[in-house]
Amino acid sequence: MGIPNPESFEIADKNLEPVKFDPAGIKKYLDDSKQQRPEYDQIKNGMIAKEALYEAEKADYYPTIFAAGMASYAGAPDRDAVRNPWIYDRFNHEEAGVALGMKWNFDFGITKAKVGQARAEYLKVTKKKEYADMGIPVQVEQAYYEIMEARRVIDSTSKGYKAARKWLVGSVANYDMGVGEMKDAADSIVVYAQLKQEYLKAILNYNMGVANLDHACGRDTLEVRGAN
Repeated sequence: MGIPNPESFEIADKNLEPVKFDPAGIKKYLDDSKQQRPEYDQIKNGMIAKEALYEAEKADYYPTIFAAGMASYAGAPDRDAVRNPWIYDRFNHEEAGVALGMKWNFDFGITKAKVGQARAEYLKVTKKKEYADMGIPVQVEQAYYEIMEARRVIDSTSKGYKAARKWLVGSVANYDMGVGEMKDAADSIVVYAQLKQEYLKAILNYNMGVANLDHACGRDTLEVRGAN
């Protein structure tokens, strides 16, 4: 947490409560993950870069042909034109020219190795895309259904531990008044503690599920990227 030891601090949340979350349909979260997960952007840009590298390496199999041209004209009406072919008159002349050239590297063995390496890099990125297309939806669905299950457990254990608390209060009061047995009071304490533990554990799983869903959908990166 970056807090020097033994500096004291206060916990913001005194009680463990379910976070506010209004679940939508699973399809919305799957669509959000495709739009917001940074992995998809990385893979998309990576495929573009690796494909361009692959095409660039393949281009070395073929010659590079280039052409160049030039034209120049100058005229000075008050100056006599020099027509001597051995003297260049930069003030009166007309000239033009064209040049063609070709460069071809014949190291086909090295080129083949570079092309193969570039192709392997491109295929590696495509496999990562296939993995993301399969893995990210599974991650989203897992987080989503964990939330639904945790919500169900919260509702059931909430009723159970509240009923156990009433039993606890009643059995302890009966024991204090001498009309109840110690065993009943002890049993009520154990049952109440177990149900309360399950209730708090369900809340923790619920809150963690919401956080995992935000991560699976890429929502936790929106603030970092400056999105609203």
